[in-house]
Amino acid sequence: MKVLVVIAAVAAYFAVMVAVVPPLYLESYTSYPAPVHSVTVSDDVISLGESFRLRVDVVNDRDFADFVVTSVGFPGLEDAGAHVDLVGYDFDLPPRYAAAGDPPRSVYGAGSDGSAYASIESTSSDVGAGERYHIELSVTPPAPGDFAVHVKTAAVPHSHGMAHFPHSGPSDAQGETVEIHVVSVVP
Repeated sequence: MKVLVVIAAVAAYFAVMVAVVPPLYLESYTSYPAPVHSVTVSDDVISLGESFRLRVDVVNDRDFADFVVTSVGFPGLEDAGAHVDLVGYDFDLPPRYAAAGDPPRSVYGAGSDGSAYASIESTSSDVGAGERYHIELSVTPPAPGDFAVHVKTAAVPHSHGMAHFPHSGPSDAQGETVEIHVVSVVP
């Protein structure tokens, strides 16, 4: 009988350690990165053939991040190479241009088979709380009309809703929320 009591006590102990303690620990854990960006667009309206400047300033508002990725997407472009020039940046890695269909450089969320449109991605690693980065671009839209730019920033670990910015809003082709900035291009 004593053996059965010991076995039951050990089984109960392990059940509590496996089923109860981990969720309680995870709920109490509050350390996570929280990147935030602000976007400055030089012009709301330009003439065809002119360029506008776009600057994205990023700060990690919370805890250490393994890396922070800022993506600037151009739904109106298949390839950004002829229409987007890099003015400056201070991310750790050189920004990477991606054409429509290129595989994503960073997969931190749901992932993707490939880019739906042209984009430029900037990455920094080992990002401490309060660290700041920026990228500035000169963009020359190829046609008249509304020219949209999608901006999003994510941090890894990507284990909390605050690890992605913006936190809400419209979604891009990868199903992630983005800020949309529109410049009107007149003929």
